[in-house]
Amino acid sequence: MKTLRLIPALAGLMLAGTAVANVTAENSETATFELSGTIYEQCRVTVYCPDSRCQNLDLSSAAGSQTTASVGVWCNDGRGSANIQYESENGGLASGDNLIDYEMSVGNDSGLASSGVFEVNRPAGQGLQGAVQSRSFSIRPQTTGLETRGTYTDTVRVTVIVD
Repeated sequence: MKTLRLIPALAGLMLAGTAVANVTAENSETATFELSGTIYEQCRVTVYCPDSRCQNLDLSSAAGSQTTASVGVWCNDGRGSANIQYESENGGLASGDNLIDYEMSVGNDSGLASSGVFEVNRPAGQGLQGAVQSRSFSIRPQTTGLETRGTYTDTVRVTVIVD
């Protein structure tokens, strides 16, 4: 069935002449044509952030570093690593007009939420299985114990930079 559909298509290509590139018609019962396509560079990011770690932060002045999320990255560029940006939407943990800065950490790299974009280069998964390379994301609140009471929230945007 597919062969029957292909023959009229080939006839149409041959009649088009120079309008279709890479088609040859020979004085025989055979013709050839080339196929091509492009797969563009892409990366994918996944985040695992259970409520027990992301929604129950210890904001006391004694709080140390807290692992909150696991961030996984996969890219099809074959490099095995990627530049990953972390950005605090509020510039810290916000409650109304009150703001608590925090240090974001991935491995040995860290930056303050109030500093804007924090960028790291980390391993990225690759291959047809789509397996990601994951790294822990931690925060350390910059609290003194004198902060105004309230529920403090922030959204962290994770972006994989594709060249």
